Amino acid sequence: VTSAFMTILSQYPFYFPNVYIGDDTHFLPCLSRVMPRCFPKKGLLSMMSARTFLPQIGMLMVALIHTAPANVWDPAQNATIIFHTGGAFLWIGVTLYVEVYTLQYSEVVQVGAFERKLRWACVLLALVSAMFYVFNQIFSPADLGLCCDVEYLPVNSSIIEKARRNGAGAIAMQDIELMQGLHFTPDATYPLYRGMYNSASGGALVMIMLGFWGEMGAGAFMLLNLLVIWYFSANRLVDLPEDMSESSSSGESLDNAA
Repeated sequence: VTSAFMTILSQYPFYFPNVYIGDDTHFLPCLSRVMPRCFPKKGLLSMMSARTFLPQIGMLMVALIHTAPANVWDPAQNATIIFHTGGAFLWIGVTLYVEVYTLQYSEVVQVGAFERKLRWACVLLALVSAMFYVFNQIFSPADLGLCCDVEYLPVNSSIIEKARRNGAGAIAMQDIELMQGLHFTPDATYPLYRGMYNSASGGALVMIMLGFWGEMGAGAFMLLNLLVIWYFSANRLVDLPEDMSESSSSGESLDNAA
């Protein structure tokens, strides 16, 4: 959350020469060429403005809008996954799209050879990681015939009492909610309102972990890409005055010269 707000406030695409591509580049330049009247070259959203705001908004959506476990995922939660996944698309997808355009097609940006290689490496690693995450969202271990996925079974009173005897009061309360939910919604789609009796193992566990680390890796490599941009930017090496009096005197000298 802090990174998202600080990146928006920095406005770095407008100040760093190694990401500056000109404010006249439309967010979707192909549409501005095909349909110039509908999508003028200087439209509502330039590519640099998109880079400044959209990924950071997506980062906030991913961080603040949480998903829920499968056994409490009722139809009302569908909006949650839409916003959460949409945030991931804005964060990772828009960043990858703009970075590829910057490195491959921009004739304005000033990028050194070594920096270009590092940024391409971040892009490719983030893309591969994102593919693992997307694959995990589309397919389940059962679709691929992998054993053994998470096992969910209906909760009964003996399970609730056992949780209480073991001092797991919070688990007992969750089990009561699950049992009531299945009682009043007996046709609930599996695994809704069932308790988790066994965690995933084998190939299913590998697939689930690849999906989790894929999402984490995509975000981590995008943040690493920002670090590379900052490290190679000429702005990092600007020699600032030691105190404000030097800055004021320099400004007065420039005014007098003008």
